[in-house]
Amino acid sequence: ILALTLIVVTRGVFEEVFVFPLLCASLLLLPARRDHGDGERESLVIAGFIFSTLVILQFHMPLVWHLLHDWGLSFSRAAGRLIGQKYLLGETATGIPLLIMFLSYHVAVAILARDGGSRYLVKTAVLLLVLQAAVLVLLTPLAILIQSTDPDWDLFLFHPEILLFAGMLLTLLFKPPPLSVPERGFSRGPSLVLVAVTVLCSILLMLRPATGSSGGNILLYDQGYMNWRVPVYGYYGHKSGGMFGFLPRYLEASGYNVKTVSELTVENLSDAHAVVVINVLEFFSDEERGAIEQFVQRGGGLLALGDHTGVKGIRGPFNDLLEPFGIEYLFDSATFISKGWGEEAVLMPHTITHGLYSPQEMDIWVGASLRAIYPAYPVVVAKYGYSDFGDFTAVDHAFLGNRVFDPGEQLGDMVLVAAREYGKGRVLVFGDTSSFQNGALTGSYRFVTRTFSWLVSGGNRGAVRLLYMPIVIAVIVFAAVVRKKMFMIGAVSAAVLLGTFIGLAPRKIAGEVKLGMPTAVIDRSHLERFDELTWYDDCTGGLLYNIMRAGCFPLVTAKFSDRQVLDSELLVVIAPVKPFNKHESEILDGFMENGGWILYSCGTEERDGSWRYLARHGLGLQYVPLTSFADSLWGFQIQVNEGWSVEITNPQARVIADEYGFPYIVEVRHGEGGMVLIADSNFLLNKNLEGMEGYFAGNIDFLKVLFHGMRGVNVPDSVKQTKASGVGL
Repeated sequence: ILALTLIVVTRGVFEEVFVFPLLCASLLLLPARRDHGDGERESLVIAGFIFSTLVILQFHMPLVWHLLHDWGLSFSRAAGRLIGQKYLLGETATGIPLLIMFLSYHVAVAILARDGGSRYLVKTAVLLLVLQAAVLVLLTPLAILIQSTDPDWDLFLFHPEILLFAGMLLTLLFKPPPLSVPERGFSRGPSLVLVAVTVLCSILLMLRPATGSSGGNILLYDQGYMNWRVPVYGYYGHKSGGMFGFLPRYLEASGYNVKTVSELTVENLSDAHAVVVINVLEFFSDEERGAIEQFVQRGGGLLALGDHTGVKGIRGPFNDLLEPFGIEYLFDSATFISKGWGEEAVLMPHTITHGLYSPQEMDIWVGASLRAIYPAYPVVVAKYGYSDFGDFTAVDHAFLGNRVFDPGEQLGDMVLVAAREYGKGRVLVFGDTSSFQNGALTGSYRFVTRTFSWLVSGGNRGAVRLLYMPIVIAVIVFAAVVRKKMFMIGAVSAAVLLGTFIGLAPRKIAGEVKLGMPTAVIDRSHLERFDELTWYDDCTGGLLYNIMRAGCFPLVTAKFSDRQVLDSELLVVIAPVKPFNKHESEILDGFMENGGWILYSCGTEERDGSWRYLARHGLGLQYVPLTSFADSLWGFQIQVNEGWSVEITNPQARVIADEYGFPYIVEVRHGEGGMVLIADSNFLLNKNLEGMEGYFAGNIDFLKVLFHGMRGVNVPDSVKQTKASGVGL
């Protein structure tokens, strides 16, 4: 059971950590020991079982999530009215999970009480609610106190659940009634039936439809606030890359037939499997809306991509289109507190999210939050952050609000992505378009691949919903027998663990995508030196755009994939901290032998993760700092940010560039391909290439020649080689 549990919780989905209380409960299958007070261990075990079961149901049953979500919003509103304040807190900030945790314990004590259990439960439940309301009411005077004394503690107010936890500890001061120790025996027949039903229901609760194959007809609706441009030479900087130009190319390379249309009719929808609408500006006619609704009902997929505050007037047309599906764009900006939706957001169980490393892999940024009306359900929830109301008067600033948390704005648990199964079809709605734009697609590609596969042929949960009731019945039956058969807690807990493991087994996401287009891998699985945020100085947005301009599609890989590397033409490595192991080194060698090229950027100060692999090819990094300097190379004026000298022991190595007689760019060949080492960890970062504030034209032109030479493509006539040596030029 322990082995199964460890496997379950390492499969990459957040909610699976809640099987740990079930593991504790399953330990009751072991022989009894008298090392605790009467009922002490059993009450904790029952509490863990109740809590984990409710959390699992919340994650996997949209109805339970909606009930808890609405409870949090309603309770916080009511608490605010007591003092004349506008409160709108999500269930996390309102302390609903904490309330469930404490209540689970008190219910367990009441179950095991010899007498007086009901009175104890009523007292503790009432006190929990009073404490919850009291803490919420006291938030306003606490905020006034913090503002008047030390505003730096403002962040504390974004986490009222900390205060709620401290307050709810007071309920443990109630002396519990005397507890009894249940029997450990069990009735074999009914018990085996209950265990079997629990295993089956757990499996079916975890299962999601397969994503299907990558193939089908996709319509891109070309009547919105967007463009289909891609990065091209001559236009530089973070605003030069266009918006969605690579999306149709990526989909075609994935095996889809893509068609761009200016209207959606019954005729052009008849052959489609999925439709994408982006930032729609005009209301659809009744005929168009009817055609789209029928299309989804018959089994089609609808993907709606919108943005914050109804920018350019998109909110009205979107909400009109999505009304039958119960999903609505709010007039706000879902705003994170730190630098992105990393640990602040949660991926709910869904076919398209399972196995992703974190919400950052989806590249969702600031967009609108969504209202999902049951049976629509959330796919990505921002547990922390806030809903910043838009400003109708800020026409020149995309209706953005003041970007500050104000009373009345929702705190936490905002829906960023919502879905709905409708008839035989599927609807998926994003409050932000970033995941599908050119720059973000380089990191969100695995998620985007799954999204379209599910939209086109993923099916819906269908009959699985009918099995929710059996698992609830199983829990009720279990609760009815628990007073007499304590052994059953362990048996049912083990059954849920087993069912969870089996149900999750078929949902492992592939580590790579197969594309029918030239690709370049930018490795970040070895803790490379660059930030994931794309356009700050220490990011790689400029590098990504330059790879696109050179004719490749860059794939930023969070996990080293043999197949993804071997199927690509280029591999970029930037000052890794974690060394390549023996197997990975052999993969890299095989990649070069078959014609691949590695662009390796690393300085001596960060050589620890690189020296072993570089030495494998007769290269090293010397402690000879060349500092920052400009150089003329191939007729271009290039800028080196923090150069170092390269040590060469490979007689076949060729020096591409040197300074003061010390080489800092070196090429080595290996098989049909090779590697170019640039001894500067910053050379490929925005600060030395192109970013938000400017660009280095010479470095861009140098990389143009370098990438074309690596790929064996003729150098454009506009770029002439004026200095010998290097990369087959």
